Amino acid sequence: MNGYLHTNNLLRQNNGKLILQDIFNSGVTTRAQVARDLSLNKSTVSSIYNDLIKTRIIREGGDGESSTNGGRKPTLVSINGRNGYTISFDIAYNNLHYMVNYLDGEIIKHESIMINNNIHEILKLIDNIINNLENFISSENGLLGIAISYHGVVSNNQIISSPFLNLDNVDLNDYFQTKYPNVIFVIDNESNLTAVYERDFEHEMDTNNSITISIHKGIGAGIIIDKKVFRGSTGESGEIGNSLTVLPNGKVTKIEDVCSEDAIITLIEQKIGKSLDRNEIVKLYNDNNKIVIENITQFINIMSLNIYNLSKSFNPQSIFISSPLIEQIPEILTKINHRISNFSNNFDAHIYLINNSVKATLLGACSLITHSVLNLQGYELNFSNKKD
Repeated sequence: MNGYLHTNNLLRQNNGKLILQDIFNSGVTTRAQVARDLSLNKSTVSSIYNDLIKTRIIREGGDGESSTNGGRKPTLVSINGRNGYTISFDIAYNNLHYMVNYLDGEIIKHESIMINNNIHEILKLIDNIINNLENFISSENGLLGIAISYHGVVSNNQIISSPFLNLDNVDLNDYFQTKYPNVIFVIDNESNLTAVYERDFEHEMDTNNSITISIHKGIGAGIIIDKKVFRGSTGESGEIGNSLTVLPNGKVTKIEDVCSEDAIITLIEQKIGKSLDRNEIVKLYNDNNKIVIENITQFINIMSLNIYNLSKSFNPQSIFISSPLIEQIPEILTKINHRISNFSNNFDAHIYLINNSVKATLLGACSLITHSVLNLQGYELNFSNKKD
């Protein structure tokens, strides 16, 4: 799309990326301001700027304020959001969540659909959604990128482990690149993408070094170190649900088996003797049901230790928790904070609850695919005005 980035002139290529990054992060700016921001010669900026205009990846519109010396008003420039759009999917256990965004990050559509646990049916549904979008979204180049948020271990665009969905030998990377050969495809772990959301959409927070803990059907952590996602040697960094804990009866078990949302519900169901969902668990908790209180207390105790240990291992500025259950029972977070304070008086990290965790994951996926479409992987992009 932006062919100037593929020039053999490395300096021009790097300057081009910096200019595109500056325009994206500024929202609306001018050529002169870009030159000042980057301390580049105006002629260098103008040459690359003209290439960008030709590709329609940026657009001009309106006049800025003239200088104190008067003269011609500068032309305003911004990312051309209508150049095209991206779509992000979160394949959860019972739902397919998706979000459509223009190239500048503006949200076009956000929806959730009930699904069964069949990868072939899920892919048919995704294809139908993609095909139907073409009928009502107006853009210059149509679909530019597809991102998948996956609840499993992902490394280099490949799923390494899929604990909750039988992929039936389907390679998602191969499927999408074959089905949509002119569209960029990326896939990443759901916890990593939620961490990317905090880094790129919440610039007022301390996210240069942070940990985002996702508690859903499983438990995972997205780790940001010096603004970069830390993945480990095989993509398994942050698989904290597989960490071990010792229960009061002395049994050693995986944290995920007692502290994931599904595990909590299953343990309570077994003791109460009937099927329950999250909303019923919340009601029983608010009614001070003894069994529910005991299991939630066990969850608080184990997760408090886990969060404390993570903090001491990585020394983050902030810890974010993505959990629909805690969203509905926010006092759980209060109790986690209180318990951690009993462990140590010098616990420095701030703990925050992410509201609307599904939307956060999809916005993180939007950032990932936008970086790829713009060929700005590794460059900081600010989406903080695109959350709504």
